[in-house]
Amino acid sequence: MQFQDAFYFAVQNTLVCDTIEIATHTAYNLDKRYRVVTKNGELIELSGTMSGGGKPKSGLMSAKIVDEFSEN
Repeated sequence: MQFQDAFYFAVQNTLVCDTIEIATHTAYNLDKRYRVVTKNGELIELSGTMSGGGKPKSGLMSAKIVDEFSEN
């Protein structure tokens, strides 16, 4: 109970969904807009902006950086 106000201030009325497809439907296609976050961290704000998620880095440059750090 000590941190209840701080926790509610941080998450407010945020809904949690399993996938971005469900989150998109929940955020935009219901009678009211909702702030929605997925378990992977993608966030849809009340304004409609989306943030977070993304694909893991791959390719030559990111592999080279990993090799440089693992050699030390």
